[in-house]
Parts: sequence; C-alpha cells; structure tokens
Amino acid sequence: MRLFFLAFAMTALSACAPEPRPSQAALAAAEPSAGGPGLLLLHGGGTISADDMAPLVAAAGKNPLICLIETALEGQGDSRPLFEDYDGVRLKVFDIQGPKAYRSDVVERLSACDGYFINGGDPKRLSETFRADGNETPALRVIRRRHESGAPIGGTSAGAMIVGPATLCECGANSSLAALLEDTLFLSPGFGLVDGVLIDAHFFARGLLGRHAEALARTGIGVGIGLDEGAAVLVPGDGSTWEVQGRGAVAVIEGPTSAGTLAGFRLTLLWPGDKFDPRTGEFMIDSSRRPLTPAVAAPLPAIDEAFADGEILRLLEAFAESTANEATADAAGGAIRLVFRRTSETAAYGGAGNISLVRVALDIERP
Repeated sequence: MRLFFLAFAMTALSACAPEPRPSQAALAAAEPSAGGPGLLLLHGGGTISADDMAPLVAAAGKNPLICLIETALEGQGDSRPLFEDYDGVRLKVFDIQGPKAYRSDVVERLSACDGYFINGGDPKRLSETFRADGNETPALRVIRRRHESGAPIGGTSAGAMIVGPATLCECGANSSLAALLEDTLFLSPGFGLVDGVLIDAHFFARGLLGRHAEALARTGIGVGIGLDEGAAVLVPGDGSTWEVQGRGAVAVIEGPTSAGTLAGFRLTLLWPGDKFDPRTGEFMIDSSRRPLTPAVAAPLPAIDEAFADGEILRLLEAFAESTANEATADAAGGAIRLVFRRTSETAAYGGAGNISLVRVALDIERP
C-alpha cells in the first residue's frame, strides 16, 4: 500500500574581564536581519545543547521573545532549558493542536515573537496542525510572515524536517526497508520555508538513506539533506550557502537520474565547518581538511544490514580511504543492495578527525 500525501506550495572584552558564557557572547553580537528572511537553524536530533542555540538567539535581537513550539507527545518534551542560560531572552511556550492554529488569540501571540524554535516530536502532528487539509493555517501564515521579515526559526528532529515542501512522517529504524520493499512511504506537506530540498533527521543513526532516496525518486524534489544526530545546518535568509555545525555528519543527496528511479544519485558527506549551496551544487570543504589520497588496499567491510545504526557512515569513511572504486552494502538478506562508486567528480578530504567525501555515485538495486 502506498501512503502518499504531498503538497508543494524553509565584542571583544578586555583581557582582564572574565570570559563570557557563549550565550552572553551571542547576545552581545546579536545582529537581527536588516531586511529579508531570517535564518534557519536545523538540527538532526539526539543530544542538543544550549550552545547550539547561539545563532538563533543572536539573530533574534536584543532581549528577544523566542516562542517555543512543542510537538512531542502530550507531557513529553520541553525546550525551555536550551534558552534559560541566555540573559535577556524571554520565552513563550505554544502547544498548538487542531483548532488552536485558527484562533485569533494564538495568531496574535505568535505575531509578537522575535524568533521561533520547533522542538522534536511528531512530524505528522506538525503537518496536520499547521497544514490542515494541505492548506496553510493562520498560525503558519503569521510564522511565515514574521520569518520573511527577518525572524529566525530553529528546529530539531521533527522541527527541522518540517521546513521543506514535504516532511517524512516516520523516523523508525525500519522505515528504509518499508519504503524499498513494501512500497510504504509516509509523506505530508511541510511548511515550505525552503524550496526544492527535503530535510531528514536522525539520518545515519536510524539508517534512513533508503527511505530518503525513495522519497526523492517519488516526489521529484531535487536535493535531500540528511542530518545525523548532533549535526546541524545554518541556512542564511537568502537560502544560499548552508553551513554544517554541531557535532555530527550531514549527507547531501542529489538526484536521481530521473523521477521514479533509484539510480543516478550523488551523495556527499560533510562535517562541521563544511559549506554547500543546494541550488548550485557547490561544496566548500573546511580548510582544516586536506585532499585525501586513498591508500588503504585492504578489502572494504562486508555489510549485510545496511540500515543498521551508523553502518553507511562507517562504510563511506572506509571507502574514502580505500583504493577501491566501488563499495556495496546489502539489506534484508540481499533483497536490497546499495552500490557506491567513484566518479570523476568524487573527492575526499581528511582532517580534524573526520573525512568529507564529495559526490559519490549511488544506485539502489533490488536484485
């Protein structure tokens, strides 16, 4: 059964002074948008710290009111601790469900926010609440209007996944197998704050490459971004150069060759400090990493559970150091095979304990 629902419409202090906390430094350097859309801070889930919020707080301005949109199941999730160490920040929590997205008092309170943070939880709930019946609710309309006027938006897990034209609504570890073998893919309309990019979270930790590739093939969305746990991307208001931040890896998936196929993808593995432009396909690797010449002749590890926790990430890093021109990973007893190949565009960069790998060809086969 195919479940598919998609609507296309995201100061220096003196040497004698005590070193400030990162939150205070962020506020001191706060520079709200002088015009145009605000930035997006998208986090891949897992462990998230108060320091990760520094760009969002800085962009919200002096003594900002940051509105927290809680999306977890009832009684779970609280994002207030992420902001409580920031002096001058005021917080307002919204647990918006169903009709609340249409209420004038809710819309009025949302319109006063200088920035927004969407917590992790249930992507489907976010979509059904703010894009009821596929339409934009008044609550989402005011958030969009404020964002277009410079208010920054941050999100983690579901809160990051929702910003594109569509959101994948299930993050379970078996969702890649379900998509590729059972033709089951859960998609709902996203907020459409970024165009032409599908955002995913918990990417390598939950083995989501298979379902993400299937979603790109079905929808025709040109670029996919897979944020692993602990990783984040900072997206400027003009949507140009995205910067990887945090403590984890980010996958950029381009393709496939044509809609409806699982061949002709190109995958790039990035780490904090790397940058990319999803519109032009340009990648800018952090200067701490240098071109890597493959030197390991040993066979690549055999992988028979490709979508297990971190398996694809480990394979890609081993592939980058290997002289091999091809790497494979199987799943479901060989019913699925992922084939990675070097091309004339492939390049690897090592340093800072990580390996960035640019444009490896990827085909997904079902022998």
